[in-house]
Amino acid sequence: MKKIIILFCFITGMQTAFAQNTNADSPKAALASYSNPMERFSATINYLETIDSRAGSNIDSAICIDLLQIAQQLKNDSLLATSYNWIGYYFNQSKG
Repeated sequence: MKKIIILFCFITGMQTAFAQNTNADSPKAALASYSNPMERFSATINYLETIDSRAGSNIDSAICIDLLQIAQQLKNDSLLATSYNWIGYYFNQSKG
């Protein structure tokens, strides 16, 4: 009986240990739905801040480059500075 209880606890623990979080990519997919570049820039910044506070160094470089492309498209110097800041932060976190 004791072996069955231990086996049951082990199987239950394995089910929760390998569970995947499906919520992590849904905000990233929602970024593509924005048609206004300024709204997309703001939503991307919010997404990056959320990812950074929750997961640490799991920032994607493609998202930082997307920020740079939006800023260059809008020809806005403050947005360029913000996007370069995020690119630098990515390199700081990933390359150290």
